[in-house]
Amino acid sequence: PLVTALITILAALYMLIMGLDILGIAPRFLKRLMPRMPKAIGHRIMGAEGKPNAATPFLMGAATFFLPCGFTQALQLYALTTGSFAAAALALGAFALGTAPALIGLGFAGSALRGKAGKWFFQFSGALVIMLGLWNIQNGFSIAGYPINLPSFSFSSVTEAAPLARGTDPNVTMENGVQVVRMGVGAAGYRPNHFTIVAGKPVRWEVDGTRAGGCISVLVSRPLGVQRLLTAGINTIEFTPKEVGEIPFSCSMGMYRGSFTVISST
Repeated sequence: PLVTALITILAALYMLIMGLDILGIAPRFLKRLMPRMPKAIGHRIMGAEGKPNAATPFLMGAATFFLPCGFTQALQLYALTTGSFAAAALALGAFALGTAPALIGLGFAGSALRGKAGKWFFQFSGALVIMLGLWNIQNGFSIAGYPINLPSFSFSSVTEAAPLARGTDPNVTMENGVQVVRMGVGAAGYRPNHFTIVAGKPVRWEVDGTRAGGCISVLVSRPLGVQRLLTAGINTIEFTPKEVGEIPFSCSMGMYRGSFTVISST
């Protein structure tokens, strides 16, 4: 999870620099951090203009795989977590097809719009890239176990409740001295996504992964040392909280989040 978080945050920082560059307000020292195509390759591509080659579109399209895009790199990381060539290929193929209409539309607009309309379009694009960069920074910190909350950038579908007093959380039951937490996973996120538990008492976390799919099918909690690919049915995770505080958890991309509030037993 830590490596995934660092890559996600790094990609997000590049997105912020790109957004500032599109708006024309990026300082020179930041622009120098952006990866640039080697001049030799750039000149060769420009020299190939007017000389059609069947392989050129394929190679240029494949090269976009290495662009510092937070969404693309997050999906690449998810593909790695599947551990399956076929599953990874299907996931990335579906991602490419799903984003194609928007990218084609953006490409057409970028080349067709001129004057004030074109200027407004690029300003909007730059601002949007900055917003997505901030969102991905939030996701990266969530994966690392240090969540930050930026209103309106969260995919969490359930509002986190305030910490409850001991024994008042309806989503936590005591069974033979064990705190049992039951949580469902689906397209809308984690339900519920916040629990209040007591320090020093064992916890059995039962996660129903029947409806899990995509990045939410991988449950990550760095403080607990958990990185679990959820399977259909009940997935059981056991731990004993030692200290009072917050224990965050999220999907593999940090988009869906939740937490445990650990309170004292006295």
